[in-house]
Amino acid sequence: GGMLSRGVLSLMRKAGVPPGVNAPAPDEPEEPRETDEAVVLRLRRGAPPSSSTEEEGTLLGPKGERKKRKKKRASALAIDLGRFRNVERLKGEHLGPTGAVDLAADLASGACPHLTALDLGWNRIEYRGLRALAAAFRKSSPPLLQTLDLRANHLGADAVALLVDALGTLTKLRTLDLRHNLLRDRGACLLASTILAGDFKAIEVLILQHNDIGAQGIFAIFKALTAKALPTLCPAIAHVSLRFNKPGRSSDLFRTIGDRCPTHLSL
Repeated sequence: GGMLSRGVLSLMRKAGVPPGVNAPAPDEPEEPRETDEAVVLRLRRGAPPSSSTEEEGTLLGPKGERKKRKKKRASALAIDLGRFRNVERLKGEHLGPTGAVDLAADLASGACPHLTALDLGWNRIEYRGLRALAAAFRKSSPPLLQTLDLRANHLGADAVALLVDALGTLTKLRTLDLRHNLLRDRGACLLASTILAGDFKAIEVLILQHNDIGAQGIFAIFKALTAKALPTLCPAIAHVSLRFNKPGRSSDLFRTIGDRCPTHLSL
């Protein structure tokens, strides 16, 4: 094996392609056009730190006191979403909390009025980013939004509470993907209460895999999905996934559920 590897390396050097030296540079991402319907959203190069304002200097107050003068920092996003009026599908790429805050500001100002799918999966927007998005949804939610992907963003139960509070404005939301977060039992119970409150009337798919949800949270979702009023409270529901969580002594949980598990619930 070692002789073969050295031989291959020798041939590569003779061909002028030493590994890791002459490897071609990755292609620059293509700049989105303002007429595009699908856009990948990235941070601009040299994006500012996560603070929302930056100090510019000082001013004298009416009584001669010195006051800090601050200005709003420039957006960390690589594009001005306000100019992209035709966007229907928006995918974030490594936005982090700062990028999510700036995206929220654009959405709150009415950007992307035709948006149907917002994919923020694996962007690590965390609590601060979701807090800004939830506030934007309450102020000016994308009226046509049908799919919201928030997987793998380090979101806990507190973040879910903010999202639930804003769901009433997303009247056309069909798919909510929250997998690979940290909802645990409290987050699952909040979502169960949301179902029973009738705030998921349009939801068809709810994905909650890999969230450290235990038996309490799983049972809460099960009870909500087997409520007699479900056809009225959540008439469109077709699939809820709770797979790859932590039910503990699963035999006890499944014995309690028995054969009453609805077909649209995956455990």
